[in-house]
Order: sequence, then C-alpha cells, then structure tokens
Amino acid sequence: MTDLKNKNTYKGMAFVAMAGIIFGAFPVFTSVFNLLGGNTDSFNFLGFLISTVLLIPVILVRKTGFRLPRKVLLFSILAGIANVVTRVLLTSSYVYLDVGVSTTLHFLYPIITAVLGFVFFKDKMPVYKWIIFAVACLSVSLLVSNSSGQGNAIGVILAVCSSFGFATYMLIEEKAHLTDYDPFVILFYVTIVSCIGSFIFGVGTGRIFEPVPPKALLVLIICAVLNNIVGFALQLEGIKHLGAAMAAIFSLFEPVFSCIFGAIFLHEAMGARSVLGIILILGSLVVMILLDNKYNNN
Repeated sequence: MTDLKNKNTYKGMAFVAMAGIIFGAFPVFTSVFNLLGGNTDSFNFLGFLISTVLLIPVILVRKTGFRLPRKVLLFSILAGIANVVTRVLLTSSYVYLDVGVSTTLHFLYPIITAVLGFVFFKDKMPVYKWIIFAVACLSVSLLVSNSSGQGNAIGVILAVCSSFGFATYMLIEEKAHLTDYDPFVILFYVTIVSCIGSFIFGVGTGRIFEPVPPKALLVLIICAVLNNIVGFALQLEGIKHLGAAMAAIFSLFEPVFSCIFGAIFLHEAMGARSVLGIILILGSLVVMILLDNKYNNN
C-alpha cells in the first residue's frame, strides 16, 4: 500500500513539474506575441477560444462525452471564473509593476493554497513542509533582477489577488473532486468560462478587436495547445495525486523555467541572484521529496 502511495505521489510530482515547465514558457509566448504585433487582451481571449475549439475533437476522439453531473459542472464553472480572474488580475498588474515583481507576488500562491486549505478545510501538514513552502516561495524573489523597480500599491494588490485567485482555482479542483473526471472535459468548461470572461474584459479595454498578424496567430495557437490544454491537463492529474497544496509547491518549476527560457529565447540577464534562487527552489523540492519518503516509510 505504501509503495502504491509513493508511486502515485511521484507520478503527481512528475505531472506538476512537467506542467510547470510548460507554464514557464508562457511569458516567452506572450512576449513574442506582443513583439509580432499582438496585444495581451487578444492573447488571453483568442488563446482560450482556440483551446475551447481544439478540445472538442479531443473529447470526441476519447468518446468521454461532454456531460457532467450538475454539481461538477457548477464547480467547473467556478474554476473557470477563478482561472480567468487570475489571468486578468496578473496581466493587469503589469501596467503598474515590472513583470518580475508581479510574478514574484503571484507565486505566493503555494503558501496561500496551504493556508486556505488549513483554514477552510482543516488540511494538516507537518512543520517541515510549512518551512519548505516558505523558503521556496521567498526564493522566487531572487529570480527578480535588481532593476525591477519599486511596486505601485495598485499593482501589488492586483498581483497578490491573482495569487489568491489561482490558489482558489487549485482548491476547487481538489475539494470539488474535479480530478475524478476526464481532465479534457473539465478543461473544456473551464476554457469556455475563461473565454467569456476574457472577452468581457477585452471589450472593456477596446483592444480585443485589433487585428492579429499571421505569425503572431501561429505563436498563439502553439501556446494554446501547450499551455491551456497540455499544461492544465497535466496539472489536473498532478492535483489528483498530490492534493492542491503539494501540487502548488511543485508548480514552482514555472518561475524557474520562466527565468531559464527568458535567458535562452529572450536573451534576458540571469545573474548570480537568479541562479541562487533556482538552486534554493529546486533544493527545497528535493528536500521535500526526501523527507516525505523518509516519513512515509516509517
């Protein structure tokens, strides 16, 4: 029984880590899309729209059907609302803060997920996990360059609220048992709601109807497949095996690979602080695995 539990745990870690690597490429896709003539509002709306359309043949081929129990459908809609609110809040914070600062504040969500789980669902974790969570989350700040600048209060509030939004999304996925159903069907409804929400926000800004150049559209399609479908499906499977709190901490592969991909593809500087941050985050995850393995076996 213990071996099966460990196997599922490691499987969950692998799923979330792979999702984090895919999500880590998201800032690169966003930057390239904007450089090719697109804008953030179009990126959000069209990305969710393309994902929704592409999920239809996937579900038809898998023959799982689109039906969900009414309660599950309701929570899928709530997850979609949490998802789009997170995306809108985070991208809106970029207006007031440098992207690095916004990202750092957003990646408070692992510890927020754990705290919300403890407060509202009485989830318990050993002390060593709380310490590792705190160290890993604080280490994200080292990935921000010294030139990131000072934060505007509105930007800080938006970025922190995006963190609460994503923590809520992960908890809904776990506590409403959405992970018990086909991940692509759940994602279909999540992306529909996200599409509608990003459309409403885009209409408000007036930028959603700006033309998108063909090369930018190709980048968007690739991102929609990798990020909104493959990445989120892997994350759902990871939450199924790990729970929301543990999945959140292993999602810290995302800022690590955002930093790495930014250096490779966007030629962004990655100094000693960034390297130290990456080492501390990965080291925290290794320690977590070793301690979990030790106490699960005893």
